Amino acid sequence: MDLATYTKSLPRGEKQKLAALLGVKPTYLSRLISGQRGITAERAIQIERATGGAVNRRDLCPDFPWQEAS
Repeated sequence: MDLATYTKSLPRGEKQKLAALLGVKPTYLSRLISGQRGITAERAIQIERATGGAVNRRDLCPDFPWQEAS
């Protein structure tokens, strides 16, 4: 699942909680969701953990050689 789809499925207020879990402001999270900001491998791992695996790091950052870093 991509990040935009995941956040659209969240109940009211949960997007802010996700931002807090990631240690970012909700506006920065919105930029990640919209694609205005790139997602680093480290951030992809954080998002995968914060979403309980619902959003996969490989989907967020497909060009990174995950088989070596997993």
